[in-house]
Amino acid sequence: MDSNNIIWKRKYVFAMMLSTLCMMCSCCNERDKEILLKFKEGVTDSSGLLSSWKQEQDCCQWKGVTCHNITARVIHLALSCDYYDAKEDEEYNSQKCLAGDINLSLLDMEYLQHLDLSMNDFKTISSDSTVNSTTLNYIDLSINKNLFITSLEWLSRISSLEYIDLSNINLHMESNWLHFVTVLPSLVELHLEGCNLESISPSLGYANLAHHLRPATKYIAKTSFLEFALLVW
Repeated sequence: MDSNNIIWKRKYVFAMMLSTLCMMCSCCNERDKEILLKFKEGVTDSSGLLSSWKQEQDCCQWKGVTCHNITARVIHLALSCDYYDAKEDEEYNSQKCLAGDINLSLLDMEYLQHLDLSMNDFKTISSDSTVNSTTLNYIDLSINKNLFITSLEWLSRISSLEYIDLSNINLHMESNWLHFVTVLPSLVELHLEGCNLESISPSLGYANLAHHLRPATKYIAKTSFLEFALLVW
């Protein structure tokens, strides 16, 4: 048999073995799956949005979950609810969305980069985690209108954050919010519209936002007493 044919066949067999091995290893990380299932336990899901989230299935195939093509680690979780009911004059129907508790153990997924839980009906946020992510750069919890957060201290431990949207979340009891966001070295865009931040004005006079936020950073906040938009170039 021609030596070139032998070499070609060996290369073909090796490529097929490598392809099979990659397919065998493509299932999501067990630790990531455990964290996602733990989050699901605290969620009320009346519309069955998380019906694909089952132990026996690959979590990379679950709704809202995106895994890295090679490592199969969870890098993107997007469960934003934008359900509108035409029978109700296109008003937002929160009963079709996720409710319950946001467990910050989600941030223990060590490769998570993007988290979007916006436009749902979450009521509480809890954590039995140290929350020390170095990969998460985008977080959107906006328009969870019944969500009440008393402290944003956990945000200050996510040094990689570039984008934060907490619009229309009740932060009335959070008096140290400015400190927690200005210690973030990579922050590019911050949205705090409609958060009932009544103690903004005294703090802003002492905040060196231009020093802490990157150039071309958009910083937006609105309260019942004060509305302003500051663009730092």
